[in-house]
Amino acid sequence: MAVVPGNLRPGEVKSYAAGMRREEIKKAFADEGLSPHSWSNSANYSYHEHSHDYDKVLYCVKGEVTFHLKDGDVVLHPGRRVDIPAGAPHAATVGPNGVECMEAAVR
Repeated sequence: MAVVPGNLRPGEVKSYAAGMRREEIKKAFADEGLSPHSWSNSANYSYHEHSHDYDKVLYCVKGEVTFHLKDGDVVLHPGRRVDIPAGAPHAATVGPNGVECMEAAVR
């Protein structure tokens, strides 16, 4: 499941269905040698379309967030993961109860 820098093609997004708890998510990041940071937002917050110059690995820890991607929406609930490649445009909308996520850049 590890993301290797540059391993994702532009526009390719990988999502994983496994439900994991906070400690399992932390371990998954550590197993991949990644140092995540946490963030949260209140209900219905929206991120406008943007991209990054790095591959992003993101897990939902609590709540819900929907990523709006070129090929469709990816809804993350607690324990779900999405990998977004560098340069891939994406937007996001937080669910009705807010969200807490952990993410890391793969450089």
